[in-house]
Amino acid sequence: MIFVQKKITSKEDALLFIRNFTGFLQTLLLDRNSSPLLTPVESAGLIRKVTTARQFLDNNVNYKLVLDILLLGLPFCKR
Repeated sequence: MIFVQKKITSKEDALLFIRNFTGFLQTLLLDRNSSPLLTPVESAGLIRKVTTARQFLDNNVNYKLVLDILLLGLPFCKR
């Protein structure tokens, strides 16, 4: 999360991140041959969250706030 926050310094960077992240999630959802990192239901739910974040950015909500809320809502792996 900190890495993403440091790399994204403008609304345009945030939109690019969201577009790339959406593409990654769509690939996970459609590629049945890879070992699943997420279940299809989890992938679809994350796509919905990312799409909602994109809508907030399009409506000129503060990009840092949108990304913080989005990233805090992502599942994480305990090691």
